[in-house]
Amino acid sequence: MLQDVLRVRRQTLQMSQLELARRAGLTQGRISDYERGIRLDMSFATAIRLARALGLSLDQLADVPTAPWCHLSIAPPS
Repeated sequence: MLQDVLRVRRQTLQMSQLELARRAGLTQGRISDYERGIRLDMSFATAIRLARALGLSLDQLADVPTAPWCHLSIAPPS
């Protein structure tokens, strides 16, 4: 689930919710809501910003297995 992917990846990167929020241009409260599953409405632009901030593809962020020919990669943060 999205909230698990966000939390686990953020923790793996040893990143606080505040740091992820800053990198993605969101508030810490919104990151917290996503991780707790309280907020489920996410725009495509927000998904892209979160994926980039976490160094994930959109497929990985959404935890959706895909065929190799339809994989969309997002560059990791620099």
